[in-house]
Amino acid sequence: MSYLLELLGRGLDNDLGDVLDRYFWSPSAQSLDQLKQRVAAHPKWPDAWCRVGVAYLRALHLPQAIEHLSEACRRKPDYVAARLALASAHDEQGHPDRAMEHLKIANLNSPGQVRILFALGYCSEKLQHPETAAEYYRDAVQVDGSFVGARERLAAVAVALGRTGEAIEQYEHLRQMWPEKTWIIAALGQLHYREERFDEAVDCFETAIAMEPENWSLLDDQVESLVAGGHIGQAIERLTRLIEQQPAFPDLRVRLGDLYSHIGNDAAAMTQFGEALDIEPDYLEAVVKTGTQHLMSGRWEEAAETFCRACELNDRVLTNYVGMGVAQLAAGRTEQAAESFELAATIEPNSGMLLSEMARLQLKAAVTDEFLKGFEQDASTPVAEIELDNDDLLHKQIDRHKRIVDQRPGYADLRYRYGVLLRSQGRLGEALEQFEQAAAINPTYVQAIIKLGITQQEMGQVDRAVDTFRRALEIGPEYVDVHYRLGLLYTDRRLFDQAVRHMEAAAGGEPTNARLRAGLALALQNMGLMDRAAATWRSLWQIHQEQTKP
Repeated sequence: MSYLLELLGRGLDNDLGDVLDRYFWSPSAQSLDQLKQRVAAHPKWPDAWCRVGVAYLRALHLPQAIEHLSEACRRKPDYVAARLALASAHDEQGHPDRAMEHLKIANLNSPGQVRILFALGYCSEKLQHPETAAEYYRDAVQVDGSFVGARERLAAVAVALGRTGEAIEQYEHLRQMWPEKTWIIAALGQLHYREERFDEAVDCFETAIAMEPENWSLLDDQVESLVAGGHIGQAIERLTRLIEQQPAFPDLRVRLGDLYSHIGNDAAAMTQFGEALDIEPDYLEAVVKTGTQHLMSGRWEEAAETFCRACELNDRVLTNYVGMGVAQLAAGRTEQAAESFELAATIEPNSGMLLSEMARLQLKAAVTDEFLKGFEQDASTPVAEIELDNDDLLHKQIDRHKRIVDQRPGYADLRYRYGVLLRSQGRLGEALEQFEQAAAINPTYVQAIIKLGITQQEMGQVDRAVDTFRRALEIGPEYVDVHYRLGLLYTDRRLFDQAVRHMEAAAGGEPTNARLRAGLALALQNMGLMDRAAATWRSLWQIHQEQTKP
């Protein structure tokens, strides 16, 4: 994944209604009918009109909401709550221009409100006025420096406008607010590299790597001594006491989950792994342990989905090592850069192993599902002829991916996944070809670019590998602009669907151009606006369904 592209998508999950509802929403004991009766009884009361309008807005009955809120504003032009509710309704309906009109009036009547300033900036972005948006966001952070959404969007706008220094300033503030967030530190690393501050970039990537939970988890000697002596129950008691004393340490919970798993207590193990992830959601070891526990308990779908999540986390660590190496190279630290690239190569197989395991488990889940359907419905129903041997399952997944890639050569994500599966079997030359094609189809597909570089490195193509690794950090302004606009378009699903249909028509494609939609989906995944793990799992099932059609 690209931290730069993810940065462009940060803050786009804000909904104007959620941002502003504190101004106009309050629980009401009255039903909608009772509120409407109040309007009928007191038609001159703007508050009565506003309450009905807000009730309609909460129910997403937008035309009725706009009608009643407009009447409230007509009767009381300086009614800020009604103005903001009306702006939210217009934005929800896909009209940020109309929302902007009412936000400006609200800002005049109640100046200096950080949420109103943010909403003005957000609508300005949607209306393709990034300079104006940046001004509103600057005003917002001036009023309240802790308003995260404004800093995230100001940084995104700054990157889109080529003002990397301003983006760095915003992310330095975010780092001060959340010093434990490695994503923020790594994003700063990429921003510093883009600004040619190579030493600062190296420091950021080094820090992000050092802060990964796997690098600071500790073992309790007494617990390990008890485990070595076979006293698992006493070890569990010891760890439980330690957790009571130090509840914020996720590594203790992971170890306790391990011990519960060892004695066959699935529920207790899952509880401990879950609590570890509540404390540290990106704790790779905890995610892997969760997937392994699912696997041991026969929950194959859950195991596969969890391993896919673990693969994403491992790829993030991989990106940090490559980023550090590229920055070291730019800073003239050639030997250190070579060491970083070698370290990246040592952790890369974890991603291949996890993705391969997920692919195997998808077939296991599919076979089991088909068997149960055949057993329940009709004993003569044919069951897919797939053995549950792991190697056989992986070979069948590779064969399936080969067939689907031959059918759909222009799908970058399919080629990437096929390449990872080939790598897991040591078929480096074939994997190299798939990664090259994936990166050619989507030049911002950082995961494919990094896998390509590591494969080149393993095949002795060191100079080519270094050039490839640079591509992972050096995203051109034209691609930044495209992703920035795509992210904003995605915030309004109606406009997004219309735009997709126009692109399909312009491309002369069919009414449902699957390749175009797949490319857009991958771009949104690269921005963090779509769940890549869920998308991978859906794709595997789609391949299975297509390959098993009678």
